[in-house]
Amino acid sequence: MQGARLLEDSDPDTCVKLSLEAIDMLEEQQHDKLSGAKSPDMYRDAINLCIQCKKYDKAVDLLLRFGELCSNTNAASSLAKSYLGAVVVQLYIGTARDAWCTYQDCLGVDSFLTSDAAHAADKLFSAYRSGSVEEVKNCVKSDGSFVHSLDNSIARLAKRLPIGDLKKQADELAKASGQAVELTLDGNQDLDEDDLT
Repeated sequence: MQGARLLEDSDPDTCVKLSLEAIDMLEEQQHDKLSGAKSPDMYRDAINLCIQCKKYDKAVDLLLRFGELCSNTNAASSLAKSYLGAVVVQLYIGTARDAWCTYQDCLGVDSFLTSDAAHAADKLFSAYRSGSVEEVKNCVKSDGSFVHSLDNSIARLAKRLPIGDLKKQADELAKASGQAVELTLDGNQDLDEDDLT
């Protein structure tokens, strides 16, 4: 990981490649107690490097892999932070539908399902579906899971949400979650008088 950090500014692609190789080697040697003790820091370093090098898809992959490791080692708090981090990164890059799918998959893990991080993600998706920039910003500000629980690099991304076309993302989330929502130009929801739900 130290070699990867040295290349962060001059060669970000090689930096990320080296950090991913280090994680791959770590996972192959997971039965070794010493590597297990170092693994959370190595994952966090690799995730932070991916975010700093703007390799967000790789960061999401590592966050999910780290979450799986945490699930196997009963590290419920780290698991919840990792899965919430994956959702935040996907929302940051404007892939709301992927973020929703990731969230739904992660809800299959009991320790995430009952966590504050899962509730924070649910609130964030509700704010996104509202189509209101202010609601998204207030959600991130008011819920400590985004600012105090996430690693700094991911918390910085969360503070910048929403990114991109919020209306499009709200529509994607509505379709993905089975709720048809139509937003007006001012961000208010148009109500269908025939819809009794």
